[in-house]
Amino acid sequence: MPLPVAANVLNRQFNPVAPNLAYVSDITYIRTGAGWLYLAIVLDLYARRVVGWAMAPSMPAKLVRDALNMAIQPRRPAPGLIMHSDRGSQYASELYQDLLDEHGFVCNMSRNGNCWDNAVAERVFLNLRMERVWQRQYANHTEARNDVADYIVSFYNCERLNAALGNLPPTVYERKWQRKNLLLCPKLLDHPILRRTTAGRTFSCRGRGIFLNWTCGWTSCSSIEGGARVGQAFGRSENGVER
Repeated sequence: MPLPVAANVLNRQFNPVAPNLAYVSDITYIRTGAGWLYLAIVLDLYARRVVGWAMAPSMPAKLVRDALNMAIQPRRPAPGLIMHSDRGSQYASELYQDLLDEHGFVCNMSRNGNCWDNAVAERVFLNLRMERVWQRQYANHTEARNDVADYIVSFYNCERLNAALGNLPPTVYERKWQRKNLLLCPKLLDHPILRRTTAGRTFSCRGRGIFLNWTCGWTSCSSIEGGARVGQAFGRSENGVER
């Protein structure tokens, strides 16, 4: 029975306008003295940031599901996220597809035999090999796991300059976007809840900092106390966000 194939709606559009709009995922392998170790990553295309990863001595569907779950838990991408991968059996599996369906993500797959459709993830793997893996001889899986995780967390995401990001590291580039889109109103800083409505759904934002993502398509935004529109405090920005 042939594996299911999703359309390539991303079509190499590797530069989304904001985080959490399009992710890509892929699998590679790392040689160790105890045998191959397989690594699956999930990359947010906006800042080229590795937001999820998983490693195992084999590559079942659970490997890619675990990597995506790692990305979902802290970032909570909204339904409609484009999730790109190749046509591997892990990505076509029921286990992985069920996770996409659960969160309302759009499955996107490379065209047949076209590795360039996943070039951004492939480039991350090449950097990992050149800058770390090929300079090491891992005695076992634990040693490789620790070193690869250190490369991702301490170097690639936080320090490595990326030409596609204006020679900034991924975390720095993403923080620039967050600062530009972080709207703080003195009158709301002490309010525990800000209610927002977008695409027919109502959400509650808790905390002293109110994070409004202009890509979500705001229809209204009001504070609970007194029903005052946030726009009265901020005015309206050029991109239409209540400010």
